[in-house]
Amino acid sequence: MNQALANASTKRFTAISGIIGVILFAAGDALIADLPSISAPAHTMATYVASHQTQFLLFVFVWGATVAATLCFLTGLWSLLRHLEGAPDVLATLALGAGYIVWAIVLGGLAPALEFGYRSGQDEAVVKMLSDLAILGATLSAFPTIVSVVAFSLLIVRTGAFARWVGWFGFVVGFAHLLAAGAFAQDGFFSPSVVSVFVAPPLYFLWILILSVALLLGRSGKPSSGMK
Repeated sequence: MNQALANASTKRFTAISGIIGVILFAAGDALIADLPSISAPAHTMATYVASHQTQFLLFVFVWGATVAATLCFLTGLWSLLRHLEGAPDVLATLALGAGYIVWAIVLGGLAPALEFGYRSGQDEAVVKMLSDLAILGATLSAFPTIVSVVAFSLLIVRTGAFARWVGWFGFVVGFAHLLAAGAFAQDGFFSPSVVSVFVAPPLYFLWILILSVALLLGRSGKPSSGMK
């Protein structure tokens, strides 16, 4: 396979993986869209969990697939951008490595949700502790997300691989995750169950969707041969 065909194949693979990841993200979150906030009392959370066991099992399965699709997207994006950066590929490698860490944290955070779906009749205090752990764990993923998205965005802005506004939008996504990383209020916008669930992750997947559509439609920018 020559280089042109290889690049076209990688672009297609990356774009399709990203779009699938976005669709799965939306589908997964829709399954438990009415999840009580982190400030809800233990009884409320326990009642919700008891009546949504099937949804939690489906949520874990769909989110597992979301992780797989997004890892494929990140790897494809790394493959496309690292050649433009040139040796020693520091930004591209940093972006990919941090992205892998993000989704390792997310997978770990799915364990409480899997327990909710798998085991019935749990103690209210245990349910509350596990739900808090899952949400706060997702908040921790904000740090490597910032590193990954900002590193990729720097590459996009500096190489012109995509329209530069896409790179600048990535910086906005990074800033949203910076807010999420410090969102420890008990309730309100800066609680983990608001900015870390309804603001930062949707912006992240919107960023993925924009890049995927640009790759699929062949509307990436005219990249330079390497970074100076």
